[in-house]
Amino acid sequence: MLRLSYCLQACVYGAFFGRIETKIPAHLVSENGVAVCSVESTNKKRIDIGMTVQTDNAEGVIVSVDGGITLKISLPDGTYDANIITESLKPLSFVFN
Repeated sequence: MLRLSYCLQACVYGAFFGRIETKIPAHLVSENGVAVCSVESTNKKRIDIGMTVQTDNAEGVIVSVDGGITLKISLPDGTYDANIITESLKPLSFVFN
């Protein structure tokens, strides 16, 4: 009975505070305060200005997709694995939509 209680609590917590995200893996290069992402060409059409980009250490926003994907993010110079969040939904939105 106690396990069922924990499962129900986890489901309720996830429904109110959780997020389901669609991500595109990316390679990020930061140099002299400018960060640029590269992705597979098949995914480039799905990326737009204003989307969130996450690394292990930071989170930023895409500011340009002309030529390359340029970000506004605060990172030291270097290369990073990143994810571009193309879609983010709360599970509860499935119930009320």
